[in-house]
Amino acid sequence: MVKKSAAAPRGSIRRRAIGCIASALILILVLNGEGVEVLTGSFQDIGEIGPGQSFPLTFRIRAPGEAGVYFPEVWVSVRDAAGVRYPVPVNVNSAYALIKKPALRVERSVPASVDPGDPFNVTLTLYNEGGASASDISVSINATSGAITAGNSENYFIPELGAGEETVLNLSFETDTSAPLGLTPILVTIDYRSADLATFRQVATIGVPIVGRAEMGIASIRTEPSRITAGDPVDLTIRLENTGTADAESVRATVEGLSLPGTKEAFLGTIEPGNDGPAVFSLQASEAGEFDYTLTIQYADDYGAHTTRQALQVVVSSAGAEGRSPSRS
Repeated sequence: MVKKSAAAPRGSIRRRAIGCIASALILILVLNGEGVEVLTGSFQDIGEIGPGQSFPLTFRIRAPGEAGVYFPEVWVSVRDAAGVRYPVPVNVNSAYALIKKPALRVERSVPASVDPGDPFNVTLTLYNEGGASASDISVSINATSGAITAGNSENYFIPELGAGEETVLNLSFETDTSAPLGLTPILVTIDYRSADLATFRQVATIGVPIVGRAEMGIASIRTEPSRITAGDPVDLTIRLENTGTADAESVRATVEGLSLPGTKEAFLGTIEPGNDGPAVFSLQASEAGEFDYTLTIQYADDYGAHTTRQALQVVVSSAGAEGRSPSRS
């Protein structure tokens, strides 16, 4: 309730914008007074809000001089979608109190990222921010992607949640290695009753960030000629493969510690999951012997920059002797 006075006091309305199933680009959000003077109530170019995401907004108003119940509306303009209007009741020193009803709010705790194939946990906290108890509360969990499955129950029942009370649900999920990358929504449907047996339903969204991880290694090693003799020019081709679940970007291979002269760095660019690419080094077999070296592979993915190293060896035979193929040490 906002009390009136001769000075017509100010008040504030704090609302929480809730995301939907798909990302939404919010252009304008305005509080339309409807009998209430709005002091600060316009927000522009708020930006994009993804599934399950939310942010708080605060409006300042001046209470009217007359008692009563007023319903200013929050108007939301979304790009390429229908606008939303949401009434907010404001009781100004009125003897007619609004009927007390339950009002459930959902908070989610989600991992910052989930790698395809890994399990993950989500914590749901249900708050009753209304003025009355909610009863016969049923919570249904529905993953919108077949690559995500519930690891425990998909349905929960809460007999009663009093005004100002909260309860916690701990959920576990499994992901498939083929889970598509990006923000994947999981729907949470909540049904409940008020004291007068009126039914309510609300749908919340859990946005799960599926972020793959690249994993680079050696697929094969080949030299041309296959048997190297001292004095030969040699093309050393090392195929690098990505066995991970995300693109490996800025892939670079470097030969270190090899005493044979030649080009010892190759840039491969981006290698997608399940693919490989050649790193070609042109060398001169200036002398015979067994030459140890290290292949350093540098690449990046959504988790940052990575470096992996592999100890290898190339064998050069003396002129007139039978050579051997390069090997890993």
